[in-house]
Amino acid sequence: MRSTTAMDWQLGDVQTSPKGIRSAPLTDSKGNPIIVHLADLQKALTAPFGYSAFNDPNAALQNICFRADSELQEKIATVDAYMADYIKTHAARLFKGKHMTYKPLLLLKDDYPPLIRCKINVRGTKACRFWTPACERCEMPDDLRECRLVPRVQFKSLWIMGSDVGLSVEVLDLMVDQVPDACPFENDNPFLLNKY
Repeated sequence: MRSTTAMDWQLGDVQTSPKGIRSAPLTDSKGNPIIVHLADLQKALTAPFGYSAFNDPNAALQNICFRADSELQEKIATVDAYMADYIKTHAARLFKGKHMTYKPLLLLKDDYPPLIRCKINVRGTKACRFWTPACERCEMPDDLRECRLVPRVQFKSLWIMGSDVGLSVEVLDLMVDQVPDACPFENDNPFLLNKY
């Protein structure tokens, strides 16, 4: 991901879907989709809460949060700063001058490591594709919380809800490195009272 000064991302005009959902498409300056890898296998991420949808657990589109290390945190903070400034600069075109509050992608809470908010399709024609570290297709693991993850995502659009706005980031592909369970009895010493 590039620095704020070199970023050329731009928002199209605000659109309203048949369901009344407002959004603005996000592309680079040439109109191309913005697709990046958030990590690599050496710095794989985790999803400590798996995926979920608050209102409908059976929905195809679910929420997923990835734990960010310091390097990724800095890159996403750069994106947040760029988008907050872009929205302020282009408020007249996008929102007819109405003041909007940008909600950052980075979730910061107390002393916990930051999280990055994303969306993931778990079924249907737009379902996320899953891959092994050997770049072979695989099924979605039963529990993503037990995996090291390399997300390939699209910074897709700006969501708009009331006076709040934020980036919608969708996981297109997910490389999963499942961590095998280690038997806790292999190297443990027996509890022998005469040893103490």
